[in-house]
Amino acid sequence: METSPASSQPQKGYAAIVRTLLAMLVLCGAAPMFADSVYRSVFVDGSGQLHFVLESGKEVLPQKTHGQTSFGDPEIAADGRAVGWLAMYPDPSITYYKGAEIAGGLVIYRDGHVLHTFSTDQIFWDWQFQDDGKRVAYSTGPTHGGAAECVLRDVKSGRILARWRVQSSGEPPAWAQTLRR
Repeated sequence: METSPASSQPQKGYAAIVRTLLAMLVLCGAAPMFADSVYRSVFVDGSGQLHFVLESGKEVLPQKTHGQTSFGDPEIAADGRAVGWLAMYPDPSITYYKGAEIAGGLVIYRDGHVLHTFSTDQIFWDWQFQDDGKRVAYSTGPTHGGAAECVLRDVKSGRILARWRVQSSGEPPAWAQTLRR
């Protein structure tokens, strides 16, 4: 049976309505999932435990890694999709500063799990999200005397994008200018 162009119009209209309704259902069903991936606040309490609160109101308390004493310098990426913090460990030179801690790891948390834990041979002096959370920049160096190197990484892959030696001549690159050195 052949259909005339006039009789196929209602079928096309019906199909478009069904596609639109399905798309709306998918988006409405996905809304809570996206809300759970957006971070609204982050803080470290008096006992050194990190807390962050999702847009949905759910509170997350990440566990410390082996030997970790507390969490430091937590930050939410500008896009709200990632949280980062420094993993603090006992200072091995306890003869000088009893109870002191050093920043031995930088942790990036996204979509309900730890995405990366970056380490250094020395300590982390400073860190920050950049480019709405697509990149992370940090400075590392010895415990005393300031940072020796600044590093820029891609948050998604963890790949190093750039390095800058603090002692090098000239101005630091734009991504390293606001890091503590």
